[in-house]
Amino acid sequence: MVKRGVVLAVLIAAAAPARGDSPKLVDARRAIEAVDYEAARRLLVAALGDGDNSPAALGEIYRLSARAAVVLDQRDLAEQYYRRWLAIDPGAALPGDAAPKLREPFVAAQAYIVAHGRLLARAQRAATGEIDVELIADPLAMARAAAVIDPSAPGAPGAPGAPGVRPPPVVFDGNHRARLAAGTRAAILDESGNRLLELDVAVASAPAAPAGPNAPPPLPEARPWTRRWLTWAIPTGGFALVSAGFGIATLASYDRARMITDMSGQYYLSDAQDNVRRGRIFAWITAGAGVIAAGFAIPTAIYFLDQRHRGDVILVPSAGGGQVGAALAGRF
Repeated sequence: MVKRGVVLAVLIAAAAPARGDSPKLVDARRAIEAVDYEAARRLLVAALGDGDNSPAALGEIYRLSARAAVVLDQRDLAEQYYRRWLAIDPGAALPGDAAPKLREPFVAAQAYIVAHGRLLARAQRAATGEIDVELIADPLAMARAAAVIDPSAPGAPGAPGAPGVRPPPVVFDGNHRARLAAGTRAAILDESGNRLLELDVAVASAPAAPAGPNAPPPLPEARPWTRRWLTWAIPTGGFALVSAGFGIATLASYDRARMITDMSGQYYLSDAQDNVRRGRIFAWITAGAGVIAAGFAIPTAIYFLDQRHRGDVILVPSAGGGQVGAALAGRF
């Protein structure tokens, strides 16, 4: 309980007014450029302790901290920092020219995140206008609280405080949930108040329609695409066309072979044999495509008759312009 209170006190101190990224990060970059990794490490730790760093700045702090740890022969610590970086930004990557000693702990951290998952949370607006935040996954136990990062204007329902002052963060309860004041964006905070994630607030689901005699009729149940006749009719027609086309080509090849045989004085025997061989290949393709078309035609007919019986498909006679035909109407 004492630890929870200390964490909450630190978070509240880091809450309002918003300060932005720690200036010590800039100093840490300069120290690394000057190859002073001891100083860089101290500055990066201090930058983390300042709190209120954005996710982008926090990712840079983790990346530079890992680099400093590698240079200072702390390979395991470097992997821990890389894990934290990847937990908030799974798409993070090292530069293409990164040294192998930097890449080795990074690859190990990638494997860990693939196996254990990243930091995940969601924020949804409640009926009262407040924000319900749920921590879905936190494999590294980084998250401590949630906070609104753009509170609603004063006077709006649930809007707290003065402009530019953030409401205090709310520590996650035992169910990894927190309820925040009104706003459009929320952040997941670590124990120092750094923003691990920033979330857009989803709109709450619409309430269910009232039941009773005045309730609107239920919408017809949507059929899965695999149980619609048109799904099967398209490949049926496609394979039927292939079968017909190669059937015509088969007949043409055999006719060509017979013509060559009848006019043997003008052609070589090999020409007739090539056409016969080609005709046989086309005949096999014709037969295969025909069998596949027949296979697709069976579910086409079944689902067409079923949808017609349910009224989803209607066969409508049509006439006009001296022509008579039929048209299909309905849900396909």
